[in-house]
Amino acid sequence: MQIVLEESQEDFVKQAVSDGRYSSEKALVTEALRLVEVRDRKLAELRAIIQESLKDTTPISAEEMDQALEEQEAELIALGYPE
Repeated sequence: MQIVLEESQEDFVKQAVSDGRYSSEKALVTEALRLVEVRDRKLAELRAIIQESLKDTTPISAEEMDQALEEQEAELIALGYPE
């Protein structure tokens, strides 16, 4: 598979490798794909939680919702997603 990047994206990849943040272009792409997979999984989990909560007639407080969202955000940040 070959992928064509925009010039700014290519510059970013080259700079990240030359700075030593990644050992190779392949390593950067591998990490990027891993993060996309994690994000997609987390979004699916959140959607499932929302769908389940719509079925539940037990009310949830704003504080409980805020706490659940903060926990999800903390998990994503721990995985390397920016704040």
